[in-house]
Amino acid sequence: GFVRIAVDLTDQLRLRQRLAASEQRLAGLVERAADGIVSTDADGRILLFNRGAE
Repeated sequence: GFVRIAVDLTDQLRLRQRLAASEQRLAGLVERAADGIVSTDADGRILLFNRGAE
């Protein structure tokens, strides 16, 4: 015999798409900000920065 399992991934795919769109909006806001923005991890490594922070 065998077992058949079906999983609906529609909600998960929608959430991933919404997350990607949100990340793109945030990146655009950070890049266009007049003030310098720097994001670091817990060890102080720079994860991202914008032109104002250069």
